[in-house]
Amino acid sequence: MLSGRCYPRESVPYKAFDSIVDALASTLARWPTTTAASLSPRHVNALLRVFPVLGSVNALQGAKSSALAPNPRTMRGQAFAAFKELLGRVAEQRTLVLVIDDLHWADIDDAQLLSELLAGPDAPVM
Repeated sequence: MLSGRCYPRESVPYKAFDSIVDALASTLARWPTTTAASLSPRHVNALLRVFPVLGSVNALQGAKSSALAPNPRTMRGQAFAAFKELLGRVAEQRTLVLVIDDLHWADIDDAQLLSELLAGPDAPVM
């Protein structure tokens, strides 16, 4: 279970997912390096740009990735896809539960990321 909380006066990007990503990084850092490395998404560089705390996971730092897109909107789309892919791979290894308390304080960026995570047939089982 990865849990987090959204605070009304917090002004960090993707504040609804900030604690979730922190918990994910902490969890992956405890997994065997080979297991964590096998979870690395295609656009890991974009993911690390949006969620730098995931750089604390050594297995993700050294993963091969495609180049960052020069367009910020495209790079963000790659990061969202990479986060979705990473959560999907985690869900294949373990039961995955995300809990975000006070989600009503989220902003439009959080809503777009959540929408991306839940969309399509390739949505992570969580």
